[in-house]
Order: sequence, then C-alpha cells, then structure tokens
Amino acid sequence: MKPNTGDAAPDDSNKKIGEAMEEFKQEAVRELTGVGMETEGGTMVEQPALCLVGKRKRISTQKGQDALAQIREFWAQCGEDGTLAALRGLAPDAQCFVAACHNFDTQEYDYWIAIETIEEGLEAPEGFEFLMTEESAYALFPCKGPALQSVFDRWAWVYRKWFPKGEYFHGTSPELEVYPFGDMEAEEYRSELRVPVKKVPADYYRRKRTPMKMMLLPLIGVFAGLVIGTRMGSATVGMLVGLLGGFVAATILQQIYDDKNKKKDQDEEAKK
Repeated sequence: MKPNTGDAAPDDSNKKIGEAMEEFKQEAVRELTGVGMETEGGTMVEQPALCLVGKRKRISTQKGQDALAQIREFWAQCGEDGTLAALRGLAPDAQCFVAACHNFDTQEYDYWIAIETIEEGLEAPEGFEFLMTEESAYALFPCKGPALQSVFDRWAWVYRKWFPKGEYFHGTSPELEVYPFGDMEAEEYRSELRVPVKKVPADYYRRKRTPMKMMLLPLIGVFAGLVIGTRMGSATVGMLVGLLGGFVAATILQQIYDDKNKKKDQDEEAKK
C-alpha cells in the first residue's frame, strides 16, 4: 500500500496549474537548505539546524532482512493510523515530509517519518518525538519516480559510486530524505536525498599512503638474504629469512609513521 499524503496528482485539463504546483513542491524541497554549490553527482550545501517532530521505527539490516520492505510497512502504517495527517496538522505551513536515518549500529538504525517544526523547546505531542539536527554540510541528490524505491536506489548509488571517489567522508549528522506532499508512487514524483558529509583533507591520502621506501624493505631483505644465504650454502633459506625480516621492519616503521601522522592530526584538530 502506498502512503497517502493527502494530495492528488494534477490532471491533464489543468496542465499549467499542475506545472505550477510541481514547481512549488520542488521549491519546498529546497526550503531546508542554504545556497548550494554544484559538484559531480550532487549539490553541496550548509544546512541549518532542524527541529523535526515525528515517529521512528528500528530497521534491521541483518542478513535476510529486507530494509526497504520494513520502511514501506512503516509508511503504510503511518498512513493508515493517521500519523501522516497528524504530522501535517502539527506544521500547517510545511510542504514536505522528512524521513531521517539515525542512531546506526552494525545491524540496525532508527528510521524517522517526521515533519519540520519550529516548536523547539516544547514537549512533543503525545505519540511523537523530537529529533534535533545540527548545522552541517550535506550533499543533495535528486530522485525521480516512486518515492521509496527511487530513494533506496539512489542510496545504493551513493555508497557504491559516489563515496568511493574519495572526496568526502560520511558525516555524523542524520541522513535525510525529503518527500514533498503528493502522490509518492507517481512515475514523475520527485524527492531528494541528503547525505551528511565532511570534506576529505587535501593531504589525507598523501599522509595515509605507505612511503615507497617502506614498500622496498621486503625486497631489500630478499636481496640481502640471497647474498648471505648463498655464502652460507642455502640461498632459499636466506631469501625467506630476508623477506621475513623486511616485512617486520616495514611493519614497525609503518606503525611509527602512522603514530606520527595521528599525532599531527590531533594537533591540527586542537588548533581549530
């Protein structure tokens, strides 16, 4: 069952009105963001702190569990029991629902269905909770098509294709999904994925890279072992001993190198 958000899609006889409404809904998606900068695969923004009110469900990601099915069930439940309508009543001026993924562990996370509110500091209405987010950098990714499936597919793309490029770390703020009111199962429906990010320092990979001289130590060990082993009458044993010694030396030096960089990172962080 698709979530009933209370609005119907525009019909062909009101095409201009429908286009205007679509533009209005998409503008609502941007209301939570600052001015962004286009990057490959997304738009980077500094998103202000948010006060969200809603309900949450613990989603299991254990092997054999279908996370998307659990989320679909939660949306359907919230539509049937009046939660979605109640949320809209709590924030009459809002134009979209906000889903938040938060409180992750290795096999579970909290999935929120919420709405933005300005009622910070008050007690949450009965049956609802507040989720506060801090100002943070986010990468925004547009999604087109039936809401939950298109966002789920976009998540897969972000983790498999976008993050591995190595330009950003995943941030610590909640992951957000923005769903403008309307027919969330429509083929032309547009939603948005917001991923908390932190820019990778320019010298991060240079400092994390193993120096070439350390990589050469095992080879030097093999050569030295070969020379010594030949003189002792056992070249094979000499090579193996030299290789082992080279690896041990490289491991020790790598640890010293990593500790030095860790101390440097801590000193730089303390200065901020």
